[in-house]
Amino acid sequence: PDLKAVLLIRDRDKQPERRDGLEQARNEVHRNTNDEAVTIVVGLAVVERESWVISGFETQDDGESAKLQAEIRRIGFDPCSKSHDLTADKDDTADHSPKRVLSSLSGGNWDRERRCWTETSLDRLRERGGENGLAAYLKEVRERLAPLIGHVAEG
Repeated sequence: PDLKAVLLIRDRDKQPERRDGLEQARNEVHRNTNDEAVTIVVGLAVVERESWVISGFETQDDGESAKLQAEIRRIGFDPCSKSHDLTADKDDTADHSPKRVLSSLSGGNWDRERRCWTETSLDRLRERGGENGLAAYLKEVRERLAPLIGHVAEG
């Protein structure tokens, strides 16, 4: 009875129509219940959720800088600014796998991954997330979810 919001978040993988499906689900809930009281936020990670995390990766020491430079050499581009160019194949060990790249950059450390979205500025996440779905998701959160919580600061 106290439910105020639902987050519908999926990896796009190779199915761009998933956004349409999520939007349709949101519309159906509102149409069938005639209740706009439950806020539904849609997020579609292009290619995978790991791409969102990678876009928040900022090196914090020489060791991390070396890991990032090694990834740039291996895949031919900066995965932090172009995580949407990573691929979602079934092989998580492939060079362009978002899962492999994130594991390489973070050392497989969950706390290090978490810091990619808790310590990186929203402006940076929006900038890098323009093509991987993160910016669109953050916009939904700001417009739909934040007003439920209270005052929304500008920026």
